[in-house]
This record gives sequence, structure tokens and C-alpha cells, in this order.
Amino acid sequence: MPDDAPEEIPATPEAPEPAPGFRRDMMVLTKMRLNVFVLITTFFGFLLASRGEPFDLWKLIHTLLGTAAAAFGSAAFNQLMEVDLDARMKRTANRPLPSRRMDPLFAFGVGWILSAAGIIHLAVKIGTWPAVLAAITVAVYVFVYTPLKRIS
Repeated sequence: MPDDAPEEIPATPEAPEPAPGFRRDMMVLTKMRLNVFVLITTFFGFLLASRGEPFDLWKLIHTLLGTAAAAFGSAAFNQLMEVDLDARMKRTANRPLPSRRMDPLFAFGVGWILSAAGIIHLAVKIGTWPAVLAAITVAVYVFVYTPLKRIS
């Protein structure tokens, strides 16, 4: 064995760490800071709706997970639809899509995966109506609110 060979070979290769900016870019793409307020509202709505019933921590956790995924996915679609406008505004020009740090196809996939996962999670773990309401919310946010921002 040559002198410069490693003494031990790891059993499984370590995955490379994502670029330091990738996590930040994902947080910006999914509007993490804004959606924290969506989750706070969901939390208090859950508490108000379950008054008089035994508190179910797992139901709360699944409600928050499904809501978070759907909200994060719709935020990715929102940024994808506004990439041209964001590129022209100083405040938003450094976002991942207008600055070209993130591929639009990747952002599209993130939007679909998170939105679908959130809606499906709510359907399976919570019920049909919460999933339907989440799907309507995603659709309205993406297809009504986002386009209307340009003209209102």
C-alpha cells in the first residue's frame, strides 16, 4: 500500500454539503419567514376549532406539516411567476431565480412537490376538507393573487 493512501476507507461515502447559500435560497424561494405567520395563524385556528375536544398533538403536527408544505410550494410558484418583475426591482433582484442562482425547472419541481405533498398529507392524516381547502388556497394564491399583484 502506498504511503499516501488513507488508512481507513469509510464504509459509506459522505454526501457533499450543499453550498452555504443553497439553504438560504430555499428559504427565500419558499418564503419561509412570511409563511411562519401562516403557520402561527394555522396553530391558533387549530386551537380555536378544537375547543371542547381533547387536545390532539399529532393532529396539530400533521396539520402544520401539511399546511407548511402547501404554503412553501405555492410560494415557489409565486416566485417563478414573478421572476421577470423581480429581476427589475432592486429589492428582489438578488432572489434565487432572478439572480440565476437557481434553475427555474428546479423551482417548478419544488413548487409541485411541496404543494402536492402538503395537500396529500392533509388528505391522508387530517381529512378531505382540509386538503380541499389547501388545494383551493394554493390555486387562488398562484392563479389569482399572483397575477393580480401586477394590476392592482
